[in-house]
This record gives sequence, structure tokens and C-alpha cells, in this order.
Amino acid sequence: MYDDRPALIFSEGFRSASMAPGKALTFTRAEARTLALLARNAPRVTSREALLEAAGELGAERGDRSVDFVVNRLRRKLGDDARAPRYIATRYGEGYVWVGAAPVTADDVAGADIILGPVKGTELLGARSGQAEAFTAAFLQGLRRGITEGRRVAYRPAGDVTAGPPGDTVRYRIELVFLVEDGSLQCFLAVRNHATGRVLTMQRRTLEAEAAPVDTLEIALDIAQHMLDTSWLEMVSAPDLPGPLPVAMQAANLATHYDDGRLSGADGTRLLKNRLDQRERHSLGSWRRADARIVQLRKTQPDDPHLMILQAVHLHTKYILLGHKLFAAGVDERAQDAARIETLVSKALPGVSGEPQFALMGAKLLHFVTPSLGELVREIAEEAHGRSLDVAGTLPLIGQLRVFQGETEAGLVCLEQALRLTEEGSQAYLYTLVMKCQALVAAGDMARLAEPLEKLYAQSPLPPLFFEPFFGSMSRPTVRGRLAARVMRRPFLIGMLANQHYISARLFTQQTHRENAIRNVLDLVIRRFGAEAVPAEVRKAYPAVIAASLREVSA
Repeated sequence: MYDDRPALIFSEGFRSASMAPGKALTFTRAEARTLALLARNAPRVTSREALLEAAGELGAERGDRSVDFVVNRLRRKLGDDARAPRYIATRYGEGYVWVGAAPVTADDVAGADIILGPVKGTELLGARSGQAEAFTAAFLQGLRRGITEGRRVAYRPAGDVTAGPPGDTVRYRIELVFLVEDGSLQCFLAVRNHATGRVLTMQRRTLEAEAAPVDTLEIALDIAQHMLDTSWLEMVSAPDLPGPLPVAMQAANLATHYDDGRLSGADGTRLLKNRLDQRERHSLGSWRRADARIVQLRKTQPDDPHLMILQAVHLHTKYILLGHKLFAAGVDERAQDAARIETLVSKALPGVSGEPQFALMGAKLLHFVTPSLGELVREIAEEAHGRSLDVAGTLPLIGQLRVFQGETEAGLVCLEQALRLTEEGSQAYLYTLVMKCQALVAAGDMARLAEPLEKLYAQSPLPPLFFEPFFGSMSRPTVRGRLAARVMRRPFLIGMLANQHYISARLFTQQTHRENAIRNVLDLVIRRFGAEAVPAEVRKAYPAVIAASLREVSA
């Protein structure tokens, strides 16, 4: 059973609180600091010395009994009783302890990714209002557990928030409505796209009157995770995706982007290498979280064609983000992953034929697993692109496919149009910029490569470390190229070579383009470690490039 303690919702600095139904409280600076320390330290006892230190700047209120005076004032405001405490209990000889529910704060929305609010109907529930408020607090806790570290959930029970400007970080807004029907407490939950107001998912739950608080917490955690997963699916299945499908999936993940903004090109190679390693660990963690989400969704919706395409994209993304690490570690799951991608896409395509982003992505994935399909892939892709109303999302995909199939100029036109339609510096912009650099390297057009490469490298000091072996000349290395060569160790670099063959070079239909795409990183491996370090699969695919590199090295 729930006790009858009114749920407290504190302001972020604990200077005020609302106490249902509608009672407002304000606190002095000493009271706010004492409250914050007690509530945040619960369920541990907070010593009198620590509480005195928290109020240390308060001059006249300092003294042997000042802590007791402040606690007594708080008890009066909260309607608490020292003999039967509901919020603050005395531990004689030790200090004080917060025994109320975990504090809930109504936060500032700035920098939040999810807003919980408004919460409606609690003032009409009478004796059940405490149960509704306890469920809300547990649901908030579930949301905060469910999103990636570094992201934030803001609690705004009054719902005094409107959709923000384009740069607003808020992704979702979750509304709760409580009511009693036939003696049962009902909660309606709705998740909205914060920018558009579109409802992504809804759910209705009956809250049992006899449920213990621990059970309510588990229920709330499950509901919160389910709603985050379902909202993610709705976001990436929407017709108004924020860029190409892989970018939209990453954006909807509520995963933090790795921040290397504090680095500069003047930082030492060891520091840059450490940051590159950290970014890759971050990518692995993000990929695993997304994998768990997709697996969970597919358990309940195994025949959903959108989820099939998304899972196939996710498997492809494993090699884009992590393939070089897998190859370096001797892990080769390509055969089973490719078979799974082909099965997923083949099953899904009839169900997404009317949705250009998904159909075009399916075509790209079919080309990835079987480049020789050629005409079939082209037919699916061109038909999907011709029907697309979201050209900013489909132009990068059709552009890359055209480049792979030998129509370099037609593909570059698409990529350039996509860049002009995309906000500079966004994930979609960088995604397309890498595709443009890839196309120009394969075409051997070094003159036109300089401009997009500078834009890519301007993002931070880390892209040059990763991309210079692909896009820069190792026979005439730049400062960036020499720095990249010093940072990369043998297993890492050989893994990059094997992965470059798998995710890029082998996908070009023209042999000259394949050789151009692999030449730089292959040349770097030979110069650093000799031709014997080149994997057998790569040696077999590019004998002419290897011979030319060996002649240059020996000259």
C-alpha cells in the first residue's frame, strides 16, 4: 500500500516546492541547502557537521544549534512530525536522514533531451493521488535510467513548454493523464515528437491499488523502456526523417555524440590517439545499445518490414563503425552477417515498396552484400528515388549507388545537391561529405577532392587521423598523413585496410575505381610493414596496386 505522504516536487535549486494538491512552499537559502543535502544523500544519514558546512555562509544562522533550528523550520513547512517523521528523521548522536520518497525536481528544459510533462488529473484523484504521484516519480526514474549517460530528462509537470527552435535538443515530450474508472486508477501515456507535436506512441495502464512501491518501480521502468524503444521506431519510420536512414537511426538513439571539441591540432599524438580510442569505444557502446533495442523490438514485432530494414542497416553499420577493429582482432563474421542482411532485406522490400527511404536503403544493402546484382539494385533504387518527396534523405543514397555503379558525375551531382539541402556541420552533412570524398578518390580526381576534404577535416582534429589513410597520398604525405601514420599501430592499420576493401573498394563496379579507393591505405601498409602484411584477400584483389607500390618503395 502507498502511504499518504504528499509527493513533493522541488525546484532545481530546492528553493521552492509544490505539495499536492496545489500547495506551494518556499525555502530560505539555508533551508534549501539543507534540503538538497539531506535528499540527495538519502538513505544515508547526513551528519550535523556536514549540514552545518552546507549552511556555512549564513552568518547569523551559524552556531551550535543552527542545524536544529533549520530542520525544525523545514518540518513545520512540510507538515512533518519529529516523533512520526514522514520526511526528515533524527538519528540521535549522528545527524538527520531523509526518509521521504526520492526527491523529484522540476528542471529547466535547457539542454534536456526528453521532457516529462504535463502530468494531468492528479488533483482529482483524492486518496489515490499519492499513488499517481509515486508512479510518476518512478516513471521519471525509469526514463533517466533508460537513456544514454550524458543525456537528460527534464520534469515539467505543469507542461509549460512549447516546441523549441531548430537547435533545441529536446527530442521527445511525454504526457501522463490519470483518472479513476470503476474504482481502478488508469494512466494514459503519450510520447510526442517535441518539434512537430506528432504522437509517436500511446499506452494505457491500470495501476493496482495494492502494488508495493518496489513493484511500481519495476512496472514504471519497463514501461519507460518500452516507450523509449517504440518511440525510436516511430521516429525512424516517419516520412519526415532527419536525413538518410542511417543518420536518422543514430539521431533517434538518444545516444551522446562524442565530443572532441577541446582538442586542437597542436595536441600530442598520444593524446589524439587516446581520444580516437575513446571515440571508438563510444561507438561500440552506442552500437550495442541500439542492437539491444532492435532485438527487443523484433521480439514483439518479428514481421514488421521497417524493423527488418533497420536491423539490416544496423548490421551494415557494425562494419562502417567497427569493422577495422573486428578485422584487427581477427573477428570475421561477414558471411553470416551478409546472409542475414540479404534475408532481412528480401523479406522486407515488398512491405516498404511505397516508402522511398526504406526501399532505397534496401537497394543499397543488397548492393553491399552482392555487388553483382547490378541491374536489379539499380531498378529498385531509381524507382524509389523517383517517388521520393524527401530528396535530402534519398539523394545521398542514390548518389553513392550511382558512384559505385560507375556513374561518377551523376552521383556527384546528387551528393552536391544533398549537401546544399543539409545544415552544414550536422550528422547528415558529414555523412554526405564523406561519400563525396570517397567518390572523388575513386575517380582519381585529387583536384576536386581538396575542398570537401578541408570541410571534413575542419570539424575537429580527429577526422584527419581516421580518414587521411583513405583520402590522402602516402607517397606524398601531408603533415596530417605523417601524424596519422605515427598514431596507427600494425593491427589497427591492417584492420583498416581489410575493412576499406570490404565496405568501400570492392563495391565499385569498375576496376580502376576499386584500385583508386584502396590505393592510399594499401600503400601505407606496404610502406610501414611490407607487402607480406597485406591480407591474402586484398593481395588477390589488387595485384597491380601492390606491384606499383613496391616499385615506388624500392625506387
